[in-house]
Amino acid sequence: MNDNQPRELDRVEQAAMILLSLPESQASQVMQRLPSVDIQKLTQTMASLRQVSNSNASSVLANFFDLYKKNAGIKKASRDLLGRILHDAVGQSASKSLIEQVYGYDVYDAVQRLEWVDDLLLADELAQEHHQMQANLLAMLTSKKSATVLALLPESSHDDLLYRIATMEKVNNAAVDEVEQLIERCILRSNQTKAPKVDGIKRVADIVNNFSGKQEVLLKTLREQDHNVAEQVESRMFDFAVLGRQKDDVLQSLVAQVEPQLLAMALKGANEGVRNAIMNALPKRMVQGLTSEMQALGSVPSSQAAAARTELMLKAKLMMEQGELELQLFEDQVVD
Repeated sequence: MNDNQPRELDRVEQAAMILLSLPESQASQVMQRLPSVDIQKLTQTMASLRQVSNSNASSVLANFFDLYKKNAGIKKASRDLLGRILHDAVGQSASKSLIEQVYGYDVYDAVQRLEWVDDLLLADELAQEHHQMQANLLAMLTSKKSATVLALLPESSHDDLLYRIATMEKVNNAAVDEVEQLIERCILRSNQTKAPKVDGIKRVADIVNNFSGKQEVLLKTLREQDHNVAEQVESRMFDFAVLGRQKDDVLQSLVAQVEPQLLAMALKGANEGVRNAIMNALPKRMVQGLTSEMQALGSVPSSQAAAARTELMLKAKLMMEQGELELQLFEDQVVD
């Protein structure tokens, strides 16, 4: 056996070494929870423990935290806590190395968050970094995300970036710290620029349709503020799609007041649900005639079909205002 090779520590010596690595107050709290016989063994060992080699210390600490991770259900917060404890015990450089041995490089978990960041935003942020930093991050992204972001960076940099990635073996700790900071900046900027998209016209149309009072009063107030917006709201209130939720007798009354050619044009390219609702409400002979009319039209410009739907809904609106039709403009809730 080589006399220079460090001797492996037994379990009591390992426990003693860990306690000696802790701040006095924490080591004291641990000792208070042990049986008296164990306290005696540890005290004797701690007093007689000779200088421990760096390799032994690293091995013992790595094994300890590996066991802790497996048996204590450690999650993200515990990694941070143990990192602080190790920092106090063995210093920043050694503690970071040990934590990474047990948990792996946390930066890859952080990089996954960038998959949901807008490509343009990420490319804009990355373009402000030096080429090596760009290469580091591109190498960590998924191939699809990396290719998309690379395409948004200046074309003159592509060859250099691809070469740096191809010759890359690992990302050193200093670069990892910079990547983590870059990731945080991207996430922060992404959160600041994100805003939920709201279809305001549709929301107001739904509100008015569900209003139990006089809807015309709301629309009149809206017209006084902005006539154009009011027209858009009314148009959405009487959208062609609402015909898909009408009863058969309502659809029959409407169809009876509409020219067959207009109805056939309106149904060209229409939502299948609306088309089926109208067809199912009509007598079989009328359906056959309507089908023949649609076939005779052949292919038509979408603008003509849209104009026909608008004209049909204006007719429905007029009939409703005159009390000849009662349209259900909103989808009523269904309860058991």
